[in-house]
Amino acid sequence: MKIKITKKGAKKPIILANGDKYDGLFEVFDDKEKLILTTNCNTDPTTGYAGGEIAPGEYIYRKRVRVNGTIVYDILTKDGSNILPSVKPNPNHGGAKIIQAVQIHCGGRTWDGSHGCITIPPENWASVKQTLENSGTVQIIEKKNKDEKDENKDNA
Repeated sequence: MKIKITKKGAKKPIILANGDKYDGLFEVFDDKEKLILTTNCNTDPTTGYAGGEIAPGEYIYRKRVRVNGTIVYDILTKDGSNILPSVKPNPNHGGAKIIQAVQIHCGGRTWDGSHGCITIPPENWASVKQTLENSGTVQIIEKKNKDEKDENKDNA
């Protein structure tokens, strides 16, 4: 199973009262690369929180149950580390461009519930949990601006 997350890729962002946005596109594909689920997601920290933001790349996810019974999906490097690259300096790690303990989990309606995690609007969380398997791959990409050229296209 593969998750593809496109930062700022939602066609209709959900904007919360505090300014947080579910403006990412969260897509799940089965092993035959058939699209089986699409929802909005958030990919950056909540408004006013100084933290890291996961960098585009290829990762893995693993389902985990927290002590309180809440299901989350840890995002890890391919070698299993929970220390991931960040697109910006992270004051929680001395200004290094890293972020730690990033998860996919349910967000909120008054704030997105993220200190750098990938959060899903609460009304779509049950569908995400039902669809995801215990583990799989995660691809995080930046949405291309209309002006940007596809580098591979010029090299064909």
